[in-house]
Amino acid sequence: MDNQESVPPEPRHKSPSLAWLLAVVLPGAGQIYCGKARRGILTLLFFGLAAVVFALSRERDSSELLVGLSIRVGLFLYAFASLDAYCTAQEINTGLDGRIAHNPRVAAILNLLTRGFGYYYLGRKKEGILCAALFNLSGKTLTGGSSPHLWLDFGVEVVSAVMAVHGYRIARAEIARLPAAAPVGEKRVEPEGGLPRAIPWALAGALVIAYAGLCAFGAVVVSYHEIDQSRSSITGSSGFKVYANPRYGLQMSVPVDWEFDRTPRKHVAAWVRARSGGCLAAILLEGTYPWRSLESLSNATTTSVLKANRDFEFKYERPGTLGGLPAEEIGFRARKSGHEVTETCVVTRRGFVVYTLILTEVDTTHGRCGGVLTGIWDKIWLSK
Repeated sequence: MDNQESVPPEPRHKSPSLAWLLAVVLPGAGQIYCGKARRGILTLLFFGLAAVVFALSRERDSSELLVGLSIRVGLFLYAFASLDAYCTAQEINTGLDGRIAHNPRVAAILNLLTRGFGYYYLGRKKEGILCAALFNLSGKTLTGGSSPHLWLDFGVEVVSAVMAVHGYRIARAEIARLPAAAPVGEKRVEPEGGLPRAIPWALAGALVIAYAGLCAFGAVVVSYHEIDQSRSSITGSSGFKVYANPRYGLQMSVPVDWEFDRTPRKHVAAWVRARSGGCLAAILLEGTYPWRSLESLSNATTTSVLKANRDFEFKYERPGTLGGLPAEEIGFRARKSGHEVTETCVVTRRGFVVYTLILTEVDTTHGRCGGVLTGIWDKIWLSK
């Protein structure tokens, strides 16, 4: 017994397929299975937080920034969790796991989500400080709201992606310098029929491409700050004036004695008022993202109206229609210069465009405009 050579213990084995599947079902679970409890719990915690923020933001008056941020964090963490679980299991099986000082996937996700903290993780503080300073400077120049700013936002995302790849390559270079280090994937660690390595990478890549598509959409989405009236027309027909703008699939009919104001205004497609005064109707256009619900859009309208008109008070909100589309009708009331002003906003959406009809009446009209405004509302046409 004493002369018998001691046999080293068999290295622990983790199934990359099972690790990946667990991570796909519940982000973080695959890492916990691989013995990386802290990393898995943090991944699960932040992924869950992003999911909760997204779910709540869709139904409340939340900024596009908050919704977009939750999508960004959720997608990237989901891709990271599944890929890291699979690769970590492979590294455990090849004996590489215990020798890695800096995980390449961790360096990449930190640079991607924190825009530079991955360099601190890698021990490169100078790069981390420089990136933080540059992103802080760019953040001060991005005031939002116009197409150029959206393109700058897209550029920031591209730089973040480059930093993620750079951080990953730095950590991979460290691994390559390890003595007798076996590259991940060179040794068979799965039995026949195991999960092909291309599948985890393809899923992660698909999620990244999906987010890049959303960023590209945000960069090109029409801002509607300036409405294109080059193809619009105003014609007369059977006692009505008809405004039509095929560029936006919009048509609006008003009594012949009402006047259209063609003064350019931000977001305003049509602005019309009664010659006798006291009555006004307008249609506003605004771009939006696909995840915004109609309720969220109506809440944003209510907030915007009350913020812009301190004298207004909210009266009601109820379902309605506009141009044959489901809509939300919101009522406001105020007293200005001794007169009562009522305003109705009707909000609907078609694709990526939000249409808001505003109907305003002052009590000096003694109710003469009520039926006319309702008639204008009924005659709004939006192409499907």
